[in-house]
Amino acid sequence: MKRSPGFLRRSIASALGVMSGWLGAYNSTDPRRKILELFKVQKATSNQALAYNLPNLVNQCRHLERNCPSARAISEGWVADVVGTGIDVAPDTGSSARDKIIREAWLEWAECAGVDGTSLWELQAQAMREVTVAGSHLWRFLVLPERAKEGKLPLAIMPLEVEWLSAHPVGPVNDFCLFANGVEMDRIGRPIAYHLIDPNFAGNVIYGERVPANLICHGFEKRRPFQALGEPILAPLVERLKQEEDLIKIELQAAQIAANFAVTIKSEYHDDAVDDSTEPQSVTDISPGTVTRLLPGESAEAFQSSRPNQAIGPFREMLRGDLAAAGRVPVKWLNRDYSSATFMNTRMEQADSKRMHKATQHWMARSVATRPYLEVLPWLLLSRGLAMPTEGTAAKKLVAHKILPDLPEYVDPLKDGQAALQNVNGNLSTLEEECSSRGKDWQKIALQRAEEKKFLDGLGLSMPDPNAPKPAAEKPAPAPKKKKPAPKPEADSQ
Repeated sequence: MKRSPGFLRRSIASALGVMSGWLGAYNSTDPRRKILELFKVQKATSNQALAYNLPNLVNQCRHLERNCPSARAISEGWVADVVGTGIDVAPDTGSSARDKIIREAWLEWAECAGVDGTSLWELQAQAMREVTVAGSHLWRFLVLPERAKEGKLPLAIMPLEVEWLSAHPVGPVNDFCLFANGVEMDRIGRPIAYHLIDPNFAGNVIYGERVPANLICHGFEKRRPFQALGEPILAPLVERLKQEEDLIKIELQAAQIAANFAVTIKSEYHDDAVDDSTEPQSVTDISPGTVTRLLPGESAEAFQSSRPNQAIGPFREMLRGDLAAAGRVPVKWLNRDYSSATFMNTRMEQADSKRMHKATQHWMARSVATRPYLEVLPWLLLSRGLAMPTEGTAAKKLVAHKILPDLPEYVDPLKDGQAALQNVNGNLSTLEEECSSRGKDWQKIALQRAEEKKFLDGLGLSMPDPNAPKPAAEKPAPAPKKKKPAPKPEADSQ
């Protein structure tokens, strides 16, 4: 069978890539070292040195997320804290009528944004799980003409696993560009193209595709400059999760063994304890539920087992505290125990989670909400008979929007509502800030309240005003005074 020149080139590149991983893994912090890749000498980064260890780490995290309850709880906790029921956008073009038109078209597309009809909100939760276990999420934007026949916009999102990123180039790499972990970047770190291969393809020849960066949505948390691929959130928890798993497994096995009771019978030697072989009988089978007579001078003692260990609770609580701290999630996502929850510690926990996840929520919102909105906006305008302006100022004004993240509900609706109202009335906050902090649009709320008030007024009903002064309570009528009984006349003395 004749091999194509491309196959020979990819084989040599693969071998040299493995060799470059070995060379780059040594003293990865030294920028002066060199590696050999695709017959070109390039500077290696620490990201390239980790490239050949990262797939193994991702596989371990995926295994734990599928089989370890604590890892699954941490993954779902991140989805609940960062994404929730979905990160939405609200158009802010300056025209309420136009905003309403774009908003309706956006929600219509978001309900079937995936190539298989999956909603955008489900894709966002899926992307956050990928960030937790694989470090990155990968979306590809495709134009499917057949969707137009179904009355849908042709643009769709195809979610991919990070394993689709090729460790070696599948096509020519531009000069003066850096290739790392499937991402082709320019000299200042901006992605130019993504090199994708299907990891499920079972064949001798690897088919790959070089996709321009404007068709790929790649989101991850950057922890160092020129980072091309994200690190799993579960990465620092792998060892501790396995330790917790081993601890529980050992305790369960010990408890199962301890359930099989054993009894020893102590006695002095006598003739009845000798069998036909004239050897002392050392083991006696006692079936559960039977009563065995003991001979004179004999006593029975049962083996006492300390399993399950009574100290496993505090020790496991310490392990789960480490897991929660390293996983950047509250312990409640691991225990699901609210027996000791109070208003104060719940508010403090929410404040810590908000500070810890605020940066993550920002880049996640730009990746899973803003990026799809900007890609589909021309299609949304076209579907409503509007045109995308080409002039810079008008286009910039038309793409303006607000991010509406899904945030936790009130801990105590009465206390939180009174605090928000006092902040607004005391000029310490605004309606927009208070509503946006809870993932709501204050203009939408105000318009909806106006429509409801108009509807109730038409029915002759009134909407209660919380700021209206309370009517003064009527004083109870004074009780009637009791009349004093008339004095009895004295009897005449005879």
